[in-house]
Amino acid sequence: MRKIHGQLIEDFRADEASRRIAAALGYDRIRVYPRGSEWVRIELLIGDPLDGEVPAPLAGRGLSVSDVEITIARDELGNPLRQSWVEGPHVCIQGATRSGKSVWCYSALAQLARLDDVLIAGSDLSGLLLGRPYVGTRHHEWQATGSADVEAHRDLLVRLVAEMDTRIRNLPPRRDKFTRFHAGFPLIVVVLEEFAGLLRLASTAPVEKGQPKMREQLLALYGRLVSEGHKAGLR
Repeated sequence: MRKIHGQLIEDFRADEASRRIAAALGYDRIRVYPRGSEWVRIELLIGDPLDGEVPAPLAGRGLSVSDVEITIARDELGNPLRQSWVEGPHVCIQGATRSGKSVWCYSALAQLARLDDVLIAGSDLSGLLLGRPYVGTRHHEWQATGSADVEAHRDLLVRLVAEMDTRIRNLPPRRDKFTRFHAGFPLIVVVLEEFAGLLRLASTAPVEKGQPKMREQLLALYGRLVSEGHKAGLR
């Protein structure tokens, strides 16, 4: 399709414009690509590949996280999007209530938890994402759940920071990060579910005289995990 003078590709991609073009051409959706300075290429789509649930394939036992990509989404054409958890960055999941945050987390963690060289650790006030699903597994002792004991969440983060420090001290010569993992030295996926809620609870938690407030302790531990954890095999 040829652009008229002054038109930009964003004019075709705008929600209302793209819906009208798709309807006029008798298709459900379109995708628009630039083609030179005067033209745009329009790809016609039948149906909405993002409408409906996307099953997450579970990796087979015995595979390494270093060799597996985790399915995290589906693109506009319905193709799966996958991410290496070893090469990937830290992840922040946010959205409105009932937008699918927990379902996405269940899916990603279910894929990771089956790998022998991954440890699912972390803090969860509700105990729904962590806790009960992991009872009886190797992951459970590295998790703090529930709202009754804020110190337990703080102590878990202290333990994770200590593990991170040990790993950093033991980095091989001329290496600045770990990239290969095994059952005895797993990639640690640290889940901080409802961390803002934990901070609210911690703001009123008692501490020993002379100690920083519990909220400040949690923020300091979180900051260290985020800034230093990647090199030590923590995500």
